[in-house]
Amino acid sequence: MHLSLCSSYKMLQVKIGQVVFSDYDVYVTEPLFSSPEQFSRFYAASKDLRALVAAVEAREGGDEILALVRRTRDAFQHEIAGGCSARGFMEKMTTGWVLAKTVTGGVEYLEKRGDYGGAVELLELLLSQSQFGRSLRGHWLERLSLNLDFHLGEKQKCLEVIKRALVEETDLHPARRLSLTQRALKILQTNSRHKSRKVGKHRSPILWCHFSPFDFPQPEIIPAKEVVVEAQRYNIDSRPLYAVSKPR
Repeated sequence: MHLSLCSSYKMLQVKIGQVVFSDYDVYVTEPLFSSPEQFSRFYAASKDLRALVAAVEAREGGDEILALVRRTRDAFQHEIAGGCSARGFMEKMTTGWVLAKTVTGGVEYLEKRGDYGGAVELLELLLSQSQFGRSLRGHWLERLSLNLDFHLGEKQKCLEVIKRALVEETDLHPARRLSLTQRALKILQTNSRHKSRKVGKHRSPILWCHFSPFDFPQPEIIPAKEVVVEAQRYNIDSRPLYAVSKPR
């Protein structure tokens, strides 16, 4: 009620001239939606996204949510085939972007159900295109490598995915790149430790693939600036009090 009264009072001030909104330039030169049908698809996809997010957060769902995930997957495949895309902020106002977010939520839902094979299929679908959700590709790659390595045990395929990502994904965030590299090196190190045989006086690792640690160079890590803060403790009325000096 209070917010409603404040809003009404603001509008009254505008009508009598006490408040004037500042002018601004509009640079949009084309409509967001080219047809009512396109807006209807965007609205339906947005409703599905909200329903899926609510189900994941509440740890609920069943056949209805599973059917929603499959329906969204099919709609996303159709949207990819349409070839429509947008750049920058306008990308979030496209049906394809909303569907990509919904499919990403479907990945989380299937993972919580223990269906890691289905989650991998959705992640591979998301990564097979570059029209929508380009800022989420690092997240998709991390989830895909985790599912392949830890949950499904397909370590060779995991290494192939990581190697391809490090070469082809030039816009990959350094933190994502470091995480993928560390996972690949851990796989190779574990394999060398547990699968080896003696050759003369030396031990030679038996690798199931042709990858080596040199195929996954770690990105350069620049340490953060170190700041030292000095303080001295005083007890006043049985309560600690700290006198902090300037950092150096």
